[in-house]
Amino acid sequence: MIALRYFGRFTPRINIATRNAGFRKLDIFSLTPQRILSSFVDDFSTNGTSFKRRVSQYPSKSLYLQTPEEKRINGEFQGNQIHLNSVIRKTTTVKALLDLYETCVLNNKNTITVLYHLARIVKNNSWEQYLVRTDPELRGKAQLFLEKVMVMIPEVDDRGLSNAVHALAFLLARNVNIPNLQSYINLCQQEALKRGFSHVNTKEIAMLLSGLGRARFVDAKELCGEIKKEVIKRGLSKFTNSELCIMVWSFATLGEISEDLFQLAEKEILSRDLTNFTRDQYVQLLSAFSKTFEKHKELLTHFANELTSRDLSSFKPYELDVILRSSSGLNIQSDQLLQSVEQSILKAHPSKYSTRQIALLLKFVSSQGLKGQDLFQCMSKEILTRRKCIAEMENRDIATILLSYAEMKIRDTKLFTALKEEIMLRDKYKYEPGQLVLFAWSFAKVNIKAPELFQMIGDVLCQQDLSDIPSRRIAKTLWAFGRLGEAHERMFKSLDKEILQRSFDGYDFLSLATFVWSFAKLNVQSPELFNQTALQFIKFNLAHHNVAELIMVLWSYMKASHYDTVLFEKFADNILTRDLSEFTNLQIVQILWYYEKFKIPSAKLYEFFGEEILRKNLGELDTLMLTTILRSYATAVPERKDYIICIENEMMKRNLSNLHSNILKNVIWSLTEAGMPNSELVSKLNSELGQRETEYKGGNVASGSSDEEIEKMNNEIFTA
Repeated sequence: MIALRYFGRFTPRINIATRNAGFRKLDIFSLTPQRILSSFVDDFSTNGTSFKRRVSQYPSKSLYLQTPEEKRINGEFQGNQIHLNSVIRKTTTVKALLDLYETCVLNNKNTITVLYHLARIVKNNSWEQYLVRTDPELRGKAQLFLEKVMVMIPEVDDRGLSNAVHALAFLLARNVNIPNLQSYINLCQQEALKRGFSHVNTKEIAMLLSGLGRARFVDAKELCGEIKKEVIKRGLSKFTNSELCIMVWSFATLGEISEDLFQLAEKEILSRDLTNFTRDQYVQLLSAFSKTFEKHKELLTHFANELTSRDLSSFKPYELDVILRSSSGLNIQSDQLLQSVEQSILKAHPSKYSTRQIALLLKFVSSQGLKGQDLFQCMSKEILTRRKCIAEMENRDIATILLSYAEMKIRDTKLFTALKEEIMLRDKYKYEPGQLVLFAWSFAKVNIKAPELFQMIGDVLCQQDLSDIPSRRIAKTLWAFGRLGEAHERMFKSLDKEILQRSFDGYDFLSLATFVWSFAKLNVQSPELFNQTALQFIKFNLAHHNVAELIMVLWSYMKASHYDTVLFEKFADNILTRDLSEFTNLQIVQILWYYEKFKIPSAKLYEFFGEEILRKNLGELDTLMLTTILRSYATAVPERKDYIICIENEMMKRNLSNLHSNILKNVIWSLTEAGMPNSELVSKLNSELGQRETEYKGGNVASGSSDEEIEKMNNEIFTA
């Protein structure tokens, strides 16, 4: 009796002596000698009539006993199930994959392959991820599929179990709004605990931990504890470099940092040749050990030496990010490390990087707040030379590149213009709301106007379901439109409606401040928004917020002419508790002006700043600031002549001929209001005005008021 077995994704057993007992016929004459020899069964049982099933690998490419035609009859694939796995992997959309699952007869391994490939599609294709998250029908199909998979989990082998965990972790990390993903992962954990780990090989231990590590926020304490016991019992000598790195990284990522395990790992790593570790393994170890509470000095020293000896241009962008974030544990200055990265990349030329890698590299450098102007300039030139590549960029990469330059405050007009043109050429409804927000915010951050882009963004957002957009992204959108003066009335009304529908207790201070600032900046009326926001501001502990944030709110209410005495009094009480060193000259001027415009009597506030004004060197203030302070004190506390005289004396030293006539008249009015109509400064200003009348021979005097000039001063304050 000859028994043949074929190795691949799925391993059907063919017994020639009993081939009519339910097995598909095999044309043995079509087999080559090599295939016959490679198919002999090497693990017969003692009676020679049965043999163990070989544990197949996931995922892997397969060979065929015969080449089947790709057709289905009555839902069953004609050919072996191995070929079906190949068809599964070639499917490119979640919908097509789930349709394939529903119309084909699958065994357990095929089903796990569907699950794994579904997760990979969602992980690698942002549009498919968006569809699963937002399409109820598609999400419902995916949820039903997962429920069926969970029923068969007790029947899958160890590799299938680890692949299921990996797939579920991918879906969980991508936030696809499928419920119970954590519960499903926990179910897989319980199955693994039930089986135990004494029979599990080192590779499957590493892969199971890797899947849990990718899930991150899943509670794996019990499972990690059992695996740790088994690992310490076995020792680490039989773990390959790859398995060792994956295991250590997974424990660190899950927060299960057991010092006895990490000390054992350190000892094992140091016993090996560190140069034999691959780039990604090195990065995994670096990331893991940088998270430990106890510093492994000897190992970190070896890491530092190895890092300096490696060509950093060979590292992938995300690996460079890990190095940058973990370098503090290696006592390496981040700027020095970045300089080394820059030199390596520039030496190798950025053309070796794909557009996706460039986007990630820029993102990681900008997120660390490091100096990388030369790198950004080089990458900009590289992107602009790849005009065809710009057309092939994914939407997420365009958003990432724009965001990175904006965060670095690099105003690259050519690059932004090229990317804007590409954005406008594409189907506007294929952009995710979050990507549209980043487009707008990035252009606003570097102050590059793009009216047609903002019009498109506003039009699309008006037509989309805004309930899933986080509050901070709504704030970013409004800020961007306000910053560049792009008044899209329909969008503002849509966002206003969405903001008011939500609980105001869920908004933070800065989001609320941005809401009212944007509406005030563009003169968009929303009394209800300002009323509700004021009530919420009153609840906040203002001590937790800086002066600039307070001024942002005060300016917004003043600009919108939305007078809320309770709100202004609450802010005044907080201002009086602060140290005067917290306030800049401009901030003092702004606060006094807002309260004077609001006509809210706050003598304590004016005296609080008045003492500071007397102590200050008023020569540091420009003339417009002095005229504003003068009017504020003359209007609010005219009895404090000492403050007014101090300001008047400083203004007498100034050349006032370059100020608008209306501003000069405003100063005269202020001094008259304070009971000083015959002061020396009034005489000087009247003389100046008389001279202008003579020169202009009764013509129009230059327009402009003190309020208008101060408006200009406020326009560019809030850029954060």
